Amino acid sequence: MRPFVKALLVLFLAALWLPLAAQSSDTTAVPSVQRSAPAASDHAWKADEVPMPHYKDAQRWTSNPDGVLSAAAEAFIDSISNRLYAKDGTEMVFVAVNHIDGDMFEWGRAVFEKHKFGKAGEDRGLLVV
Repeated sequence: MRPFVKALLVLFLAALWLPLAAQSSDTTAVPSVQRSAPAASDHAWKADEVPMPHYKDAQRWTSNPDGVLSAAAEAFIDSISNRLYAKDGTEMVFVAVNHIDGDMFEWGRAVFEKHKFGKAGEDRGLLVV
């Protein structure tokens, strides 16, 4: 299976698993998807405004400026991204915000183009919004 397909599969499974974890009575088993902090505002993020924690800490791949994800969910996502990066150099970046400014596809493309995820000349960058 190609690494990109594996990354999408991991993402799909995580997307299914995290909401189920929030419904589970055993909250220690899996990370919670409850907010880590109340949202600062209903700010509509522009593509060039989204902070990228990876620039300050190479182990962090999740941008969560509105506190959409819990700290445990961020750590879980970052661990998946770190394993993928260690395995084959794929940079899988997650952005979790309440609102965006504009069309989702164009916004995601603008974020990707601004930050240039992945190494030049390789198809190893993935942005999940």
